[in-house]
Amino acid sequence: MPLWNPYDVSADIATHAALATVHHTPPVVTTGTYTGNNSANRAIAHGLPGRPSLILIGETNIVSRNRILGTEAGIQFDWTTQSVFFAVTQPDATNFYVGNATQYTQSANATGINYHWTAYP
Repeated sequence: MPLWNPYDVSADIATHAALATVHHTPPVVTTGTYTGNNSANRAIAHGLPGRPSLILIGETNIVSRNRILGTEAGIQFDWTTQSVFFAVTQPDATNFYVGNATQYTQSANATGINYHWTAYP
């Protein structure tokens, strides 16, 4: 009996069937908007399947930006020569949090300001 039978494709079919069941899910990035309301630790639903690793927040009409790292309990404000960190609740599997009573404008929750955000897994 030969070591390999070119007419026996059962092994190839089994291998193909096993590979066909492997699903690769691409990372999901979610985006959204909200209007600030001067509240501390305001929850914003991010829509990811787990805790985000990074959230970027920008004001619609201004060049300042904020960022939240999924492992930190705070929000970073960056604008030209200024960079300040404000404590907020750490992101979880459902929400990220904005607004620190010390400075709502720089912690991304000033009343009447429109914000846009992007959350990364």
